[in-house]
Amino acid sequence: MVFSWFSEGRYGLYSAPLAGGPPTRLHPEYSSPDAGKDLRFTIAGSRVVFAVPQERREVGVLYSVPATGGVPTRLSVALPDPGPAWSVRSVYTSDDNSTVAYTLALSGNTQLIYTVPTTGGPSTLINAEGESLQGNLKSIALTPNGSRVVYLTVVILSGGGSGVKLISVAANGGDRQELDSAAQISFQITGNNARVVYFRSDDPFAQTGELNSVGIGGGAPTQLSPSVTMDFAIEPSGATVFFTPAGGSLQRVPTLGGAAQTVLAQGFANFSTLRFSAGGYVVFTASDGPNPARLYSSLLSGVTALPINDPAVSALFLDDFQLAGERAIYLAIAAGGEPPQLYSVPVLGGASVKLSGAYEGGEDFINALSTSDSELLYGVGTRVIGQPLPLTRLLLVPVDGSSSPSLVNRAATDPELFKLHLPLLRR
Repeated sequence: MVFSWFSEGRYGLYSAPLAGGPPTRLHPEYSSPDAGKDLRFTIAGSRVVFAVPQERREVGVLYSVPATGGVPTRLSVALPDPGPAWSVRSVYTSDDNSTVAYTLALSGNTQLIYTVPTTGGPSTLINAEGESLQGNLKSIALTPNGSRVVYLTVVILSGGGSGVKLISVAANGGDRQELDSAAQISFQITGNNARVVYFRSDDPFAQTGELNSVGIGGGAPTQLSPSVTMDFAIEPSGATVFFTPAGGSLQRVPTLGGAAQTVLAQGFANFSTLRFSAGGYVVFTASDGPNPARLYSSLLSGVTALPINDPAVSALFLDDFQLAGERAIYLAIAAGGEPPQLYSVPVLGGASVKLSGAYEGGEDFINALSTSDSELLYGVGTRVIGQPLPLTRLLLVPVDGSSSPSLVNRAATDPELFKLHLPLLRR
């Protein structure tokens, strides 16, 4: 596991084995009076990619370092001196951990996209001069094998008004293809690196639109469904995409195009947050009319969906559920009004198990978490790791609740504010 801490203007970045043991410092301790400049990082296989809050006029200088420690390698392009101030804004890693994409914000609201090998090397400029990027984290994505970057750029449409253009560029900066444009677009890349599946609408305020797919290297788009909601998800193989048409049923269609198949005929409202288990289940949140949202599970082959979360607890936090093994982990509030508690339930249905509880230090495993704290909870195989307030300890508990939570950072460490990132849960 890798974690950072901040206290009284000091930052640190460390790694430590889950089984316990002394932490390894990955970057020299950094001092800054600005608590808002967080030390951001992500795990890319055997390396850690991180952005130092500030060096000279640069904010967020990007490095990578072996997770076991070593000499950091600078990834982001060097700042010309003299020159404008700039900062690394967003960082993305390919699923095979070979490639990093990052955005560099210059003075005057200009943002550039670069790619670079995770182990270091020259950065490659991806977007064209003068392009204005759409400002959210889901507007840029790398193919799983790191070979291409897909992104949205803001454009003026032919009929007037602003919209977005969907663009695919080779990670080496070579081949560039404009895939489509519309008033609004959201997209995902198939797991086999072959296609881009995307929602599009010519109405910037519409809640429904077309579901299309197009080759990652360009070509004519294929319409998969003429009217769908914005929520869709591609199954891991990349062969089919799940979506909900107007009316609320769950359907799927081949990403290459073809006849849609109704997976669940029952109507749902507020369908969202669809995830796939390795055992062949699709788990999602939805409500069946006036009732509160619940967790539902179905085999990928369909037939029907069963509610699986405990009906005796509030569903306020279900959108943040995680999968660990063949169990779903969710935060909820019990009827008695106690602080949010952590539960797990088999994806095929069954009794929910409460994972929250006291460990040997006496504090609760999960105490007063909110939806904004969902990054403090991670599924790791058949275990869960989280942080109790005041965020000074890292705890591990089996996902089936077979034993009490235990301390990971058992060795004496500074009781500071920790932020944690674990592999195997790329969100």
